[in-house]
Amino acid sequence: MGGGIAWLFSNKDINVRLKDIEWEAVAKGYQTANNYYLQLKNIRKINSNAIRYKMNHIAGCVNYQGFKQIDFVIEAVVENIKVKQTVLQEVEAQLTEQAILASNTSSLSITEMAIGLKRPENMIGMHFFNPVNRMPLVEIIPSIHTSQETIATTVALTKKLGKTPIVVADCAGFLVNRILISMLNEADFNLTGR
Repeated sequence: MGGGIAWLFSNKDINVRLKDIEWEAVAKGYQTANNYYLQLKNIRKINSNAIRYKMNHIAGCVNYQGFKQIDFVIEAVVENIKVKQTVLQEVEAQLTEQAILASNTSSLSITEMAIGLKRPENMIGMHFFNPVNRMPLVEIIPSIHTSQETIATTVALTKKLGKTPIVVADCAGFLVNRILISMLNEADFNLTGR
């Protein structure tokens, strides 16, 4: 997801930084972004020069150097609440007090994720759907602590990225997955009679 999100920012000419713990993972993010551009090239929506220009909006790193200049971070690590909490606390320590922390999670509690943060009012969920280059919806999930300013900034950024934001409650599955699970359960019931 990180590479897809980086592609989205670069495609809108917004500078973005891919951060991971090893260069091989950063390279995978670059490859994902490049593959999305190659798909566009194959259907003649972009040329090689434009791809080079857009890819230059993506920087990679394996440390937090320069993070004091970053005002919006989207975490996209594995769907494990403990891992996410650890990463978010680590990142928060590197940011200014105004910076917003967003988690790209499909179902984990944003309120629980914010436990241990010094500025939980700056924490929000931002659920992109896969593949990022084709799916228009982004769920925006405030926690019980998220400020109105954080919500408004996140909605505005989502629109700037050309996506459709929908603000949803911090509950299991948020909106889309709650609907999907009900549909799958109903389909299973109709097929199996159970």
